Amino acid sequence: MKKIIQKLFKFLNVNDESSKRLLKLKIRIALLIILLFAVIILAMSYYSIDSQSEMLKKNMMRMAEREIERLQRSAGFALTIGDELGLLQLINDLKNVNAIKYAYIINSDGVIISNLNPEKNLQVLDDEHMKKISAYSNRGEPLIVTINDKDGGLIFDLSKPMFHPAMGTKIGTVRIGFSDKILRDEIAKVTINILLIALFSSCLAIAGAIFISIFTVRNMKW
Repeated sequence: MKKIIQKLFKFLNVNDESSKRLLKLKIRIALLIILLFAVIILAMSYYSIDSQSEMLKKNMMRMAEREIERLQRSAGFALTIGDELGLLQLINDLKNVNAIKYAYIINSDGVIISNLNPEKNLQVLDDEHMKKISAYSNRGEPLIVTINDKDGGLIFDLSKPMFHPAMGTKIGTVRIGFSDKILRDEIAKVTINILLIALFSSCLAIAGAIFISIFTVRNMKW
């Protein structure tokens, strides 16, 4: 730091002690102000990124819960009356939701009745999470399991049981997997925007710090 100040003296052609002291004071004041602004900007940027990320995640989970609730209600009714075309249409409607990686309508025996990949129909779905999902019988909140996505990121696996409207017995389960890729992409966009704002604010802070330091000490006498 000392060598930098000495080079600055030489560059600005500052020779007398009074001018040197004033310049040193200006530099110190400017650095303190820049440091203060840097801490404030970093803290605000971190808070903004964190709060925006949390809000985006909550919005995605609300959307996922709405979809699983709609599928559970409609598929339960269609399964009760034996409406196979209705079950197929419910799955086809989910193809328009980009975040969905998979969707299953499963009967009480664990057999896939309808899903996004027709080749899996009438097969028994028996992955590592099905035992827990099959035992779940909560009529309110869906069961949410976080799974590592082989394509990178995470999958939020939501499942909800279906019950016979008259008898109240469990007749199957609906299950949807939501990829967090869209969430990660949105968080990345938000992060870039906030960092650009932080960079612009930092430039303004540096300019303001230099101006304040000059204005503060310009009338000082040594």
